[in-house]
Amino acid sequence: MPLRHLRPFRPSSAGARDDEATAEYEDGLLTITVPVPTPKAGTRTIPVRRT
Repeated sequence: MPLRHLRPFRPSSAGARDDEATAEYEDGLLTITVPVPTPKAGTRTIPVRRT
């Protein structure tokens, strides 16, 4: 069966690890998996300058 659509791959999520993407083709269905890192939970430190 010939390819009908060919498009460049562009991850939609910021931080997506496209270098670790995998693809599987089975029964006419193409499944592409792109890992996205889990955001870090917790606090953030903001430096305060004295003027």
